[in-house]
Amino acid sequence: MPENPDLCVDTSVKIKCANRKEASMLLETLTADNINLPPYLGLNMNIHDEVFIIDLQYEKKNIIKENNINTLINTIDEIMEHIALARDVIKND
Repeated sequence: MPENPDLCVDTSVKIKCANRKEASMLLETLTADNINLPPYLGLNMNIHDEVFIIDLQYEKKNIIKENNINTLINTIDEIMEHIALARDVIKND
């Protein structure tokens, strides 16, 4: 992929949960997990009724450190893995 000095991507993932309690548990579980993100990644998580919402922002503006869009993709993949694991734990409780 060619380098783009000013690349910005905003993405939102919405997960419908069984109820607000499950959505709250996901938020609580993942909030502690995502505290050391690179400066070019932004992450916001919240809930609306029984929907767990993840907003991710990738912004590369004249960053000297090597990085690429794969960081965003890998972060989404990791978050989805954590959600699957947390849902399995919640379901078995």
